[in-house]
Amino acid sequence: MTTVSTPPTFPPIGSPTFNGDAYSWAVFMANTYTGQINAVAGEVNANKVSADADAATATSKAAAAAASAASAASAPGTSATSVTSLTIGTGSKTLTIDTGKSLVVGMSVKVAYTTTPTNWMFGDVTAYNSGSGSLTVNVTLTNGSGTQSAWTVSLSGPTGGTATGTNTGDQTSIVGITGTMAQYNTSVTDGDFAYLSANTFTGAQNFADQQVSRATMLDCSMLVVDKGSVVGGTVAFDYTAGSVQTFTAGAATSWSFTNWPPTGTLGNLLVQVTNGGNYTQTISGVNWIKPDGTIATTLATYLAANSGRTALQTGGMDQLLFWTRDAGTTVYGKLV
Repeated sequence: MTTVSTPPTFPPIGSPTFNGDAYSWAVFMANTYTGQINAVAGEVNANKVSADADAATATSKAAAAAASAASAASAPGTSATSVTSLTIGTGSKTLTIDTGKSLVVGMSVKVAYTTTPTNWMFGDVTAYNSGSGSLTVNVTLTNGSGTQSAWTVSLSGPTGGTATGTNTGDQTSIVGITGTMAQYNTSVTDGDFAYLSANTFTGAQNFADQQVSRATMLDCSMLVVDKGSVVGGTVAFDYTAGSVQTFTAGAATSWSFTNWPPTGTLGNLLVQVTNGGNYTQTISGVNWIKPDGTIATTLATYLAANSGRTALQTGGMDQLLFWTRDAGTTVYGKLV
């Protein structure tokens, strides 16, 4: 824009030339600056319109940013919700959650009932489709029960509940478990967990033919299985039922043995028979060890060499010990 010129020196008001000089200066100013002033006004107005548009854009972006921040605060990439109907339990569970989450295979998650979060399932992610929201979790720990359709999914470690499955290998710690071991005393199933120090077991323990090393046995006993009176047929001695089994003979009976321990281990079975001599007792496939170390193949031959009689007692109890080292392929026996 042109610099405003210095106004001319006018004669005193009332002078014969004042009006003419003033008019000439006014015309000069109008011709020089009117177009330029209008152009500046147009530019100012355009800048104002542009500023208004920029302000509106900034407001919109601020609102979007606030919404994104609120969404991020309430639903981070590893948290989600689901309305899939599921029954609390172990095993593979599939549910549909929010899409676009940052869940990957191997993450440990808790799927909690939104209304009552103390009812939950815990496990590892085995599959997640971020496009469809399909999430699959291998549930290994649970707490509570029931079928629900309002779930909250989050990264978490278990804090109690019922463990299922079978513990394999030597465990010196329980990875991922928080809280105290006392929480598991009454809820752990299948003997999954035990203290590394003293333990008191209140139920049967099955070691599945596994080795127990360097054990000092104190105050131990053998389970006695009383078969009662056996009247004829076959009396079956299942080694897994107990190492001491007893019965009273009520008729001629054939004996059979099943489920000896595996080859390479010694299985001993003590049979207590009352009044066995009143009836024929057929015990086949046993190698009877005579006092001189030789073998008799029949009970009568063995008894004759061992006690001078050929049958069991007719009015009392005989105790016969049987053992094998090859899962029952070769069974030995003797009177004790």
